Amino acid sequence: MEKISILKTASLVEALKKMDIEGVKLLIVVENGLFYGLISIGDIQRAIINNKPFSIEIQNIIR
Repeated sequence: MEKISILKTASLVEALKKMDIEGVKLLIVVENGLFYGLISIGDIQRAIINNKPFSIEIQNIIR
């Protein structure tokens, strides 16, 4: 699961890089090893369209 999970405090660009490396369009967001949410390529696209900085933590953009 490590390949498709990311910490909720990771940045938008870290999530984007991980998706690219792993060849996925969705990551499981975790906090303390537990499920927190999901982040998709669509969530990242919306953040970029809304001029969010690449350094924003993904916990602040997931729905």
